[in-house]
Amino acid sequence: QSSNFYKQIIIEDTSMAGIILYLDKTYLYSDFPVGRKLYVKLNGLSLINYKGLPEIVLSVDSLGNTTGIPSGMINDYVVKASYPNIVTPLDVTIIDIKSNPNKYINTLIKLNNVQFNSASSNQLYAQPSSMSSGTSRTVEDCMHTATVVMYNSAYSNFQAKKTPSGNGSVTCICSQYYSNMQ
Repeated sequence: QSSNFYKQIIIEDTSMAGIILYLDKTYLYSDFPVGRKLYVKLNGLSLINYKGLPEIVLSVDSLGNTTGIPSGMINDYVVKASYPNIVTPLDVTIIDIKSNPNKYINTLIKLNNVQFNSASSNQLYAQPSSMSSGTSRTVEDCMHTATVVMYNSAYSNFQAKKTPSGNGSVTCICSQYYSNMQ
């Protein structure tokens, strides 16, 4: 809904395992809001590892470029089911996700007792799209013992808001870019 994810949805099963579904369509929130149960017909699709993340795509060419499921074909592969369903984030620490990253990839998590570090506090969540497509900000635990990157899109609806200077919790999707946890 906030446009922080582009042409993809993250689906998670009951075992807390998640995967990206690449759809060649924008504004997916209206069709796939948080808590929408769905089924994916995998026949004809490909499972790839994209920069460290498992992803379902329509195809991969010889150069490794991926194609999402075209908007006109989404209903051929994705079946919408019940809504709403409760989606509860898993309470974890930064140390948890760094010590066992595969356990949390593409899952909804909640980090408690965290804050933006001094360089990322009171800054725009992301630089404007004229400067970059996204921006990394550093989140640390309140004991200053562990940090993780929070990556935000320049196209998100909160891009121009400033990061808070206090501490608290953040609910997010745990991700990975190559070997770096986000």
